[in-house]
Amino acid sequence: MHNEFKECVASILESMDREHEDEIKELEDNLDALSDIIAGDISSEPDNVPRKKIELSRSLSFDSESDNKSCSTGRGQ
Repeated sequence: MHNEFKECVASILESMDREHEDEIKELEDNLDALSDIIAGDISSEPDNVPRKKIELSRSLSFDSESDNKSCSTGRGQ
């Protein structure tokens, strides 16, 4: 009887985990879609990344590279 109860509880917990995983995946998909809308220039093709999002990524990477150079040159002097 004790083992049957444990198996039943384990089965219930496993199904609850799967249910929440699906909910979390749906929320993540909604967040990605919202981020794309905010970034603008949404394409009808799912593989395309919005143009403004790419430009923002590039500008952020350039800023961090210039920050790294100023830090490294400042330490050496």
